[in-house]
Amino acid sequence: MFKMIGEDLQNVVCSMVKGARKARIGEDKNVYIKTDSDRVSFCFDGKNLQVIKEVESEITNIDEVATTIFELENKVMALPKDEIISFVKVGELLHLKWGRSSKIICETIEEKTPYIEIPEVVESIIWKEGTLHFIGNNFYPFCAKINSSTANRSPSLLGVNMSVNPGNLDVFARSSDGKKAISLKTEGCQWFSDLKQSIPIESIKGLSEIMQKDEEVRIGVNESKTLLVFKSGLITAVSRLLTGVFPNLEAKYGNEENNITKWTFDRMEIIELCRRVKKLSPRNPVMNVKVDGPRTKAEVPHILTQKIGAVKEGEIFDFSVHPEYLEAAASLIRTEEIQLFFTDKNSAITIVGNGSDQFRFLITQLRR
Repeated sequence: MFKMIGEDLQNVVCSMVKGARKARIGEDKNVYIKTDSDRVSFCFDGKNLQVIKEVESEITNIDEVATTIFELENKVMALPKDEIISFVKVGELLHLKWGRSSKIICETIEEKTPYIEIPEVVESIIWKEGTLHFIGNNFYPFCAKINSSTANRSPSLLGVNMSVNPGNLDVFARSSDGKKAISLKTEGCQWFSDLKQSIPIESIKGLSEIMQKDEEVRIGVNESKTLLVFKSGLITAVSRLLTGVFPNLEAKYGNEENNITKWTFDRMEIIELCRRVKKLSPRNPVMNVKVDGPRTKAEVPHILTQKIGAVKEGEIFDFSVHPEYLEAAASLIRTEEIQLFFTDKNSAITIVGNGSDQFRFLITQLRR
């Protein structure tokens, strides 16, 4: 079928396998390998995501074969890195050969390469290099989990919702799991003005393992606005879009004008505090923030009391938060200080960087 240096082959297979796992495609699912005149294609076909990765190679004959994700990874990762590996189909087996007589036998399955239909694209946009990977790495904690009650009620929360501000054409990426939410004003990123559905986070995470971080990604949409086509280099992928409408959370965010209370904290002090609380109370991570005269302190009942620096403005009252949620927000902000806004005593807490509106976060208060 084809020949390739062992290390190059391992890199291709490793990225495909990682992508399939992140896209929640099980190890017993199939990987399809197909050769043409000058390239070999690796392909997997999942519920939300289909990927074809083409690699330039020395082709010995045109053929196709199928095996499982687990079998391919297990056998390829055991190959020597610095040898030329020959993929040879022998009957119903795949021989991975090197040297004069060395080989590893890879089992195949009786299934031909599926025809992955790449839909016709009616409009396309560009994401600059790194955007796909940044969203994949950082938005996952804010998305609803598969089979959760929140996801069952609102499937759009299983992914990332993109939108364009019609006034200034700013592009926003948003996710929420009902308890916390993130809104990012992207830079150098385009989107479709009339596309409202969310992209499954598993598709984004899977593609971020397969596509190169330093290459831009072209994204196209089909006429019915149900599928996205991602292209980067020799990689083509098709992702379905989630059903349902992403909830309008804008009215819940606090800001300088609509808040009744504003707190300002040192960002790194809050991150370190949240990590300490998680270590001390892993089973019930609740952090109480209390006002004691002019001082502010954080408490974990019967375990921790710590003084923290804070500037308080407006109506001051105690509140409780989940430290993991607060840390997740503070870790993405890049200003020295963070600000917390409350629109009323029971509202979700808005978290922003001091002087920056690139990121906005919502986290619910916990009952004390």
